[in-house]
Amino acid sequence: MDKLLDDIGGFGTYQKIVLLVIGALSSLNAMAIFATVFIAAEPKLLCKFKNENSSAYFNDTFRCNAWSNLTKAKELNVSSPYECEWDTEYYGLTIINEWNLICDRVYMAGLTQVKS
Repeated sequence: MDKLLDDIGGFGTYQKIVLLVIGALSSLNAMAIFATVFIAAEPKLLCKFKNENSSAYFNDTFRCNAWSNLTKAKELNVSSPYECEWDTEYYGLTIINEWNLICDRVYMAGLTQVKS
């Protein structure tokens, strides 16, 4: 291998430029792929009965039912017995809470990395 490099001129300026360009483009691609770790972080959705004085929140099964009921109530312009809020203690705005990618829509967060 060393003889071959000597015969073709070694690792010259052209090879260094190509390496630099490929490295820069690869790092941009890596940043785009790994950005979903931060933009698709899953904050907790906290749902409870609206009229109840309790601060107890539902578990995952009831949370999806409450969210579905709340969403349908907003579409129909009626009131819902539930209230839901995003826990923003650790995460601010992510694609999960911006686009409501929960329950039956949770798979859509993974589609952000699909290449065509």
